[in-house]
Amino acid sequence: MDKTPPIDSAEVQQWIAEVAASGVTIPNITATVAGGCSANAEAAADSSRCWWTCGGCQAEDDITECPDKLTWGLTYDDGPALHTGTLLNYLDSVNLKATFFVVGSRAISYPALLQEEFMAQHQLAVHTWSHPEMTTLSNEQIIAELGWTKKIMKDVTGVTPTFWRPPFGDVDNRVRAIA
Repeated sequence: MDKTPPIDSAEVQQWIAEVAASGVTIPNITATVAGGCSANAEAAADSSRCWWTCGGCQAEDDITECPDKLTWGLTYDDGPALHTGTLLNYLDSVNLKATFFVVGSRAISYPALLQEEFMAQHQLAVHTWSHPEMTTLSNEQIIAELGWTKKIMKDVTGVTPTFWRPPFGDVDNRVRAIA
């Protein structure tokens, strides 16, 4: 649980090939190092990378707020987990729906809860496999993080998720392009 998945499996190699064949240009941006902005002064100063963590830069298609003032978005990250069932019971009792951002390695421990979220008509989205700072990963590691999470979610629910949220909001143009 919460360990970056290997990149040498046949599945990951296929996903890497699919990304390469997609026609999307991945910017040549070097990975950051752990430690945030102060540990990556040059990257933090580079506005062309549009790094959310250091400067709050948003891409045109980033969704960062609800469409209007009186619309709320209820979201939960980092599950499923031990108390997810209690949360689902509460949401059902007050007739609320939420978006659950799923950590793939945790879904393996709680597949029935992931299925329960789906069957209760909550929206499910990817929150990576191991919850890393995304800009610190190689392109291949990013593909593995997203791919394995999409796979477990599809295997459990029958549906492939189409949205994701980067852990800690750590995203730049390279990570966006790969995602």
